[in-house]
Amino acid sequence: MHILLFYDVVDDFVGKRAPFRTEHLELVRQAHERGELILGGALAEPVDGAVLVFRGDSPEIAEAFAKADPYVRHGVVTGWRVRKWTTVAAATGATGVPAEGVHPAPVDVSELSAGDWPSVRAIYLEGIATGDATFEQAAPEWDQWHASHLPAPRIAARSGGAVLGWAALSPVRASR
Repeated sequence: MHILLFYDVVDDFVGKRAPFRTEHLELVRQAHERGELILGGALAEPVDGAVLVFRGDSPEIAEAFAKADPYVRHGVVTGWRVRKWTTVAAATGATGVPAEGVHPAPVDVSELSAGDWPSVRAIYLEGIATGDATFEQAAPEWDQWHASHLPAPRIAARSGGAVLGWAALSPVRASR
């Protein structure tokens, strides 16, 4: 089954979403990797809404996405609604399988910098929320994180300018 998620947005959505875009795109990436989000984007001319297409057994997938989306949490999405969609036709690739000749963006691994911190912190927060990546209870600020990790190696995996993941070493602590 396909599920549509419709967003109503604030005036100047493109400008006002900027502080939350990295976190939003990370949420998009995760939903896509799980096979839930097929495609989505803002409506154009005018940019007065957005539509996202999900695949799943129930509308709860799209509802959970909306509730977690920083655009919703920070008020740049003013309202949202979910609808089941009976799909009768789809173009090649619309099912989440790349169309012929379409290849995923390459991933680049390079040095992590202070400018990457908003994206790294968003990933860190996900690790806290899931309990899969850290025992910490809160994400530190950059200065604290920077001081608690070795200067090298610190790397970030990027695709299309977005930070997809990161790795850094921290000193070994004695067991308690």
